[in-house]
Amino acid sequence: MTRWSVVMLGGTLAALGACGEKPDPNVDGLTAVAHCVYMNPFSEAEECREYLGESWTVGDAEQDCQAQTDSAFAEGGCTYDENAGACVFDAGTESVYQVLFPAGGDLSCDSAEIGCEVFGGGQFLAVGACDGTPDRDLQQDLIYVNPEPMCQDNAAGQEVCAWNQIGGCATEGERFSDYGNCADVRSQRGYYPVDESGFETPADSPLHNDPAYQAELAWVTEQVEACGCVCCHSHAESPDGGSNWVIDSDLPIWTDGFYPSGLAIGAGWIDSSLLGAYPAEQNNGFGRDISGIPSTDQARMKAFFEQELVRRGYTEADFVDYDPIPAIFYQQQIFTPARCENGEGIDRDGTVTWLGGEARYVYLLTPGSDNPLSPPNLDLPADTLWLLEVNWEQDPMASGLTYPEGPARASQRVTGLPLVEGEDYYLYVQADVGAPITRCIFTY
Repeated sequence: MTRWSVVMLGGTLAALGACGEKPDPNVDGLTAVAHCVYMNPFSEAEECREYLGESWTVGDAEQDCQAQTDSAFAEGGCTYDENAGACVFDAGTESVYQVLFPAGGDLSCDSAEIGCEVFGGGQFLAVGACDGTPDRDLQQDLIYVNPEPMCQDNAAGQEVCAWNQIGGCATEGERFSDYGNCADVRSQRGYYPVDESGFETPADSPLHNDPAYQAELAWVTEQVEACGCVCCHSHAESPDGGSNWVIDSDLPIWTDGFYPSGLAIGAGWIDSSLLGAYPAEQNNGFGRDISGIPSTDQARMKAFFEQELVRRGYTEADFVDYDPIPAIFYQQQIFTPARCENGEGIDRDGTVTWLGGEARYVYLLTPGSDNPLSPPNLDLPADTLWLLEVNWEQDPMASGLTYPEGPARASQRVTGLPLVEGEDYYLYVQADVGAPITRCIFTY
């Protein structure tokens, strides 16, 4: 079972079930077979896992517990006086379990929710000390603003363009915020302030006065400042404070703010390719193929974060159990569609029917196609037969539109061709980027 920790590279939308609906995370009435108290080695916080589902035996639960760090196993439920929220996994199945967070710890309700839903793939319940915490809206109260190039002349009088996107970058040595609109960028991943990890390099560490290390840290800072990451990871650019690691931290070494799993993303030890990336040649030389942080020298960036992990005592082997992040996009990547029901699909007269509400993106794919994921490079699978979309400035589309033109405000990024009777097609409809509401196979 995948471990998770609170890492903030920008948030994303809440996890969805197979048909676009979240399974009910309510675990009232389920009895805990056993529980496991352990230290999450990456968030550096205590957690308690309750094994609730019918398929759990005491033996299976104990075996799972033994795989955790500094764990203590016992039958029955967790015994915290008060919880600071709960994260439910595999809701609606016979192997459901929940992770409880003790009240009074370092983990805030917002941080627990982000870690649970964005990077854990679970469903957060605002219970105990977190009772009353607002539930995150599916759209994060924002519409995904489509990335576009933002251009202006630099100090040398040359036109420079930067993609207005979380992975977009200005030229090396310049500030992204002088080109892009951070409010738009934050709509693309969601944004919430998240506390720093609590780790701090000892005051007597030679790194504080090591010229070579300080030069590398300054270079990493400059690289981050040139890219859209700064919109969530700088107190100066973020409206309510930075998201976990911030380049203008009060810490003498700001990378101490990273949780270890965040450092592992920077080192490329945890796969973050599902966040999407521009080719370096289209992004002022900044690539993100081997390191999770965009850079003009990815090998150098990767080496820096590997060094940060080694000095905290971690190896690459500590992260081999991690699925690619974010969990929401990983679950969408591996999703396998079932047959359409309740009239979903495209009728002979061209009427397109789906369930789940209004949409901004309507795809027609071949069965077996990759699933659409994140812009700029994962939102148009090679097997896309048709893509009808409306941008963030337009009203979304309702079910019942006509294939292939759709409403006048919509555009066909991929032009729909005549359909073949008796052929199977994959209908994939998104309320917005990263928020599928219908995903099923129909026969025309």
